[in-house]
Amino acid sequence: LTVMGGNLNNAIETRRDAAGKVLVNNGAVAIVGGTAAVANTALVNYITASRLIYGMAHQGLLPLRFGDVHAKRRTPHIAILAFFLVAMPLALFGTIAELAAATVLLLLLVFAVVNAALFVLKRRKGEKHGYFEIPLAVPALGALVCLALVVVRVGTGDWRAPSIAGVLLLGAVLIYAAVRPKVAPAAPSP
Repeated sequence: LTVMGGNLNNAIETRRDAAGKVLVNNGAVAIVGGTAAVANTALVNYITASRLIYGMAHQGLLPLRFGDVHAKRRTPHIAILAFFLVAMPLALFGTIAELAAATVLLLLLVFAVVNAALFVLKRRKGEKHGYFEIPLAVPALGALVCLALVVVRVGTGDWRAPSIAGVLLLGAVLIYAAVRPKVAPAAPSP
């Protein structure tokens, strides 16, 4: 099926590919739409990350300078620049597949740590029960499954995604060690 506009330059061609999907202009519409969707997601993530850095600065988890707001634009310009300095090398030197795989590894590590923390909290003596309680086996299994998935992924032999995740994790640990809040020593008990 071909639908022609006023002249040949305005032609819109609609057909089906081998899988039966409708393609408009050989998939150009899907590519443009997909590009817009990816760009929108990237923008939302960029805004979210810079606001997260801003909030962490105001909670004392990062230097207060990251919480500075531009006088005219009222945006956290230092946080935006800091995230840019992390994101740009990743965008330039990593493929989408490598960055996605590194993100999955980091998320699995976060989930493992959260589950392990819940396991520890549930075993702590004197910890108050919450509104919703789960059996102790659930966070234990959650942590183990997440760690097993990390081990399987790292053991596949593809070193790029684990190395990207490792560098990001090491950078986060070093930044935290450098700027962590100084806790005053507890007073000795009588």
